[in-house]
Amino acid sequence: MVLFQGGAIIQKKIKEDMLFPGLKSETKEKLLQWGRMKSYGKKEIIFLDRQNEEKIYILLEGYAALYKVNKNMERKIIFILGPGDILNEEVLENTIVSTNSIALEETKLLLFTKKQWLELMEQDFSLVTWTYNEMAMKIRRLCHQLGNTTNAMRLNQQVAAKLWKLAKDYGIRTEAGIQIPFDMTISFLADMVGSKRETVSRVIKNYAQQGLVSMRQNRCIIYNMERLKKITMEYIAASYE
Repeated sequence: MVLFQGGAIIQKKIKEDMLFPGLKSETKEKLLQWGRMKSYGKKEIIFLDRQNEEKIYILLEGYAALYKVNKNMERKIIFILGPGDILNEEVLENTIVSTNSIALEETKLLLFTKKQWLELMEQDFSLVTWTYNEMAMKIRRLCHQLGNTTNAMRLNQQVAAKLWKLAKDYGIRTEAGIQIPFDMTISFLADMVGSKRETVSRVIKNYAQQGLVSMRQNRCIIYNMERLKKITMEYIAASYE
């Protein structure tokens, strides 16, 4: 982990409204003045559950996962977050973070102290709106996840839903198909759906045989987004019958 003042990267993203659109010019100047950038290596821990944290973390580049660990030391991935997402807005209410976070690849974060962020929110309602939109997005995604983890939804549908969503939100189009831009292993996917590695491996093998996906050398490529979406929607349609 390396800490340094943000410089050109922060300046470009803030001044061109790529990060916090619609802010007052004086708010942007304070963000540039106060912001510090922290660089994390692949698989480096960003913060730990119940850690006392006075800083707000915002993703500039790269991807990070938020996860919990249960009493059996099993990991459950809650969110995958990308550029422009805030990692730990809960510290605005309390300085104790409620999840663990890990960098999925080389990642750059923008940091502000809780005091600085609250001061800026008092001065600029657009920043309040941005912050609460981030919270609302997480609530919506969490509700969607809860729906996808009911006993009525088969594991193959849960896996299809996860892969489709990751490809839709973060996927990069290549000649072969849509590639998820960070390492995706069977174990990691199993942590996302809350199942055993061996069971998820069988689902992926089946999808690979159908020509829907491939997972090689920790990289996942989606060949047929429409079919994955259809598999997911079959559960939603059945639930309303």
